Amino acid sequence: MNGKPPRKNALSVLPSIPDEGTCEGDLEALENFCNQVELDDISFETWKQTHSNLDLLISVPMRLALLQKGGKQTISFVRTILSICGRYKKKEKIDRQISWPKTSESLVKLRFKNEGDQAGKQKGDLIVHLTCTD
Repeated sequence: MNGKPPRKNALSVLPSIPDEGTCEGDLEALENFCNQVELDDISFETWKQTHSNLDLLISVPMRLALLQKGGKQTISFVRTILSICGRYKKKEKIDRQISWPKTSESLVKLRFKNEGDQAGKQKGDLIVHLTCTD
C-alpha cells in the first residue's frame, strides 16, 4: 500500500434507490456518473495529519552571487493566527530580518522556531527557502 487511504467508487456509498416511480434513463445516468467518480476513504486522524501543519514556508528568490556570498535581508510575510476554539482567525503581517552564511549552494534553508502560523497555543515554524533565480 502506498500510504494513501483506499478509494471507493461513488456508487458504493449511495443508499439503494427504489425502482418505483423512477425513470430508467435517470438511474442509468446516475450509475454512469458514479462509476466515474472515486472518493477517498479517510479517517479524521488522516485528515488531521494533512491539515494540522502550522509550519509556514516562504520562498525568497535571489541572484546566485548574492545567495552565495551570504548576507542579511528583510522579508515580509503574513501568518494566520487562530483562536483556541478556532472561531477567530486573524492575519498578521510580519517584517523579519534574516541572515544566511556564505555558501556554495544554490538553495539555503532557514528555520525559525515558533514563528509560523498559530492555532491556540500551538505554533508552527517559519521555514525560509532562499532560491537561486539564475
